[in-house]
Amino acid sequence: MPLFWCGVAILQLKANLNVIAAVSDGASPNRKFYQLHIYIGEKLNNQKVVYKTKNLFAPGKWIWFFADAPHLLKTARNCLLNSGSGLKSRCMWNNDQFLLWNYISDLYYSDLELGLHQLPKLTIEHIMLTSYSKMRVNLAAQILSNRMAQALICSYPEGEANETARFCKLMNDFFDCLNVRAYNEATCKRNVLLGPYRSQDDKRFEWLVNTFLQYFHDWKKAVETRPGNFLPTAQAKMFISQQTYEGLQITVHSTVETVKFLLSQGVDSVLTERFQQDPLEEYFGNQKQRGRRSDNPDASQFAYNDRALDVQRNIACSATEMTRKRMDHAYLYHPQLILTCVEVIHATGENVAGEESQGMVIFKA
Repeated sequence: MPLFWCGVAILQLKANLNVIAAVSDGASPNRKFYQLHIYIGEKLNNQKVVYKTKNLFAPGKWIWFFADAPHLLKTARNCLLNSGSGLKSRCMWNNDQFLLWNYISDLYYSDLELGLHQLPKLTIEHIMLTSYSKMRVNLAAQILSNRMAQALICSYPEGEANETARFCKLMNDFFDCLNVRAYNEATCKRNVLLGPYRSQDDKRFEWLVNTFLQYFHDWKKAVETRPGNFLPTAQAKMFISQQTYEGLQITVHSTVETVKFLLSQGVDSVLTERFQQDPLEEYFGNQKQRGRRSDNPDASQFAYNDRALDVQRNIACSATEMTRKRMDHAYLYHPQLILTCVEVIHATGENVAGEESQGMVIFKA
């Protein structure tokens, strides 16, 4: 039996926890893993993209697959980075306009000459990306942002950068919908997209499917019907990477159905940031940093590093409300646990003391 289903069996049959989602990045082994469930899962219309599968140990229940939203944001930024510049592996085109990285880089250099900057957060790290900086989510989020979209429209009054601005705007709103992480963030930032999901009729569901995904569907169709004799390889370069496109479809459909399912089970509100694997990456990144040159620790070394990290967290200064540090995860990835790569979310609704709560589990790999 595959390791994934062994974990599901332990959680369902022994721990009495319902597994509802599996989160991973867009690596090819993970995509192949999704496709292995094509005969027991459900795929999108007229496509081979599998986004959920039947739970073999809970008849009538589903397990939804998620491509990590921050990873998708970075890969979308990389597609734009290599469009007309960088590796020049793409020359993205839509609605008779090219989506080019040069629009953004030229805007940055021209903005440096102004006393009052349009993009004060933009630095050379955003433009001259290295292998390390490509992994930073904040750099991608600040490129594919509302502010960038507005600056592109203002700086190119003839409209040649409108499609690039539209792409930035849509990716920004997509990430906001899938990065809901606090109950008061929507009020503090005056952004309704950052509010928790409380209703199955939330307008963001319709926007994600009928506006966001429809944009990429229309873009792909426009490339396929573009006048001229273009080879399939040339047409592929006019669009985002196929891996990113499939990841966006999987994540959007899984998010919509999973959130609606949780709300129907009595959950008061859902924070979609819980469907990301950032806590897992952060934990194992700290483990790797503790190990330094030792990249193959045994169980005792891993446990020692875990205790050291636990002590550091306990004596560290508390984070303020404006910092990015999160104190609410409490790191469930402890070596004493049987499964270290799960985050348990309790779908309790309104609990009364003494009542048992039903558990929901999300795999993060």
